[in-house]
Order: sequence, then structure tokens, then C-alpha cells
Amino acid sequence: NKGSMSADIQAGIENYNTQYTTRYNINSFDTNIISTDRAGCKNVSFAYEYEVIKRLGVGARFKFNNYFVSKDSVTGTTPSAKSQDYMLTVNYHLLDKDKFDLGAGISFGGSHLLYKTNNTTNDIITGNGSYFQFQLSPRFIIKKKVGLGICLYSPMVNYTKMTTNNTNINQYAISKWKGGGASGFTFTLSYLISTK
Repeated sequence: NKGSMSADIQAGIENYNTQYTTRYNINSFDTNIISTDRAGCKNVSFAYEYEVIKRLGVGARFKFNNYFVSKDSVTGTTPSAKSQDYMLTVNYHLLDKDKFDLGAGISFGGSHLLYKTNNTTNDIITGNGSYFQFQLSPRFIIKKKVGLGICLYSPMVNYTKMTTNNTNINQYAISKWKGGGASGFTFTLSYLISTK
């Protein structure tokens, strides 16, 4: 009902099809190098939603991602890759029963990526970009103010300009990284304040 609120804690995993583009522009040499791969991460997020009219809720979500990484075969070091997503959410509750709720909607906002190579020169890559997802969120109401559910979603990120802590590289190379064709899954614990 209008005026109902919920606060969520979510934990889950994501996987992406990724594309990394680096443009090198050195004197008369100008070329793009594109590589594709896959990436995955585990995450935890915190969300709030307010039902502005019957069945339609708006809110915000903050998500913290920790990417799965492996040891570099050349340097022998293990890098770290983390990001934070911050977004507005809009959900339409297709079913809104006493014991079950089914929401579907979109989330959109921004994202910040931090990649540390942990090599001898301590190279660090950062990026800021956009974030978007579709989501489907079934939830069971197990007690009057407590809900348990899952969220199935398709995250998309796009870092249009990435930089390093090496000023020489930044003068000659422009990097972009985007992830799409993705899937995400989280478990959700909700605290509910209802006007019913």
C-alpha cells in the first residue's frame, strides 16, 4: 500500500561478458586494441524502498563488489579488483499479498572501479561510469515485519574513461571497460513497515 517501506540487506554473485578497449595515441601511431573476457564477483548491498502509490515503489541501493581474481602468471602477484555501485530503483509489485510479494523493475546510477595490480610498481587503475539493471524480486513474508527472498537481475556497467596512477601512461593511452550480457543472483533479508 501507499506509504509502505522496506529496508533490505542482500548478498550474492554476478558474472559479466566484458570488453576492454585501449586506445594508444603516440605521435602518428593511433590504434585501438580490444579484448574480451568474462568477469565475476561476489557482493553485498543495502537498499531502501518507499511505495509512492499502490504497487509502485522507488528507492535507493548501494552495492559493494569484490571480483574474483587469479595470480598473474608474469609477476607472480595477485591483484585485487573492487567496485561500488550506487543507484535509484523503481519496482512495480506484480503480486502484493500478505505472505508473498513479487516485484519487477529497473535500477540505474553510477559505479566506481578500483583495480590494484599489487606488483612492484604498485600500478593502480580506477574508473567511473554508469550502472543499469533489470530485476525480478520474489519475496516471502515469514513474519509480520520480516521477509526472505531472492533477486534475479541483469547488471550492466560501462567505465568510459579509466586512468592509472602512472601519468606517463595516461598521456598516451585511453582505456574503456564495460560488462554486459550478465546475470546476478542475491539472497535478500527484508525489514518491512506496512500501512496495511
